[in-house]
Amino acid sequence: MTSTAQGDIHPSEVTDIEPTETADTESKDPAGAPVTGRKSGSAGALILANDSKLGPVVTDSNGFALYRFTKDAATLPEKSACVGDCVKVWPPVPAEGASLPKGLDPKLLGSLTRSDGFKQLTVVGIPVYRYSKDTEPGTAKGEGVGGTWFASLPTEGIPALKDALKDITSP
Repeated sequence: MTSTAQGDIHPSEVTDIEPTETADTESKDPAGAPVTGRKSGSAGALILANDSKLGPVVTDSNGFALYRFTKDAATLPEKSACVGDCVKVWPPVPAEGASLPKGLDPKLLGSLTRSDGFKQLTVVGIPVYRYSKDTEPGTAKGEGVGGTWFASLPTEGIPALKDALKDITSP
């Protein structure tokens, strides 16, 4: 994966994974309110890449960046700190239907049940979100927003993620 500028990611340059189809309907946040800027449906077959500027990045099957919220780390065990109006801008990614590229350990994926009953996708135990202002695949406009939202995943202390990145970036 290369980055032409902060916030522009190109997962198609890293892997031969074909995008999967998603429903062609307007998204809804866990409270049922419409969310603009993305289509609904599962994340599909995730794309994991090591971006030269952002670090390890996960996108959905259509190339939309998935984000982590650093305030979630303070809520361990797994629980989302993004609630209320937050989910209108940062909708949680549904766990249902998400998968990893062939050869990666499926244990890297999981889910948490939010207080409203919505099952949110986790990657290496980290809840992931979409950003409503990412209107085109290959962008990461939410990178660094508020100093708490990042498209990159931390690898420190997560050997399974380091191994997965090594597998996809080795020749």
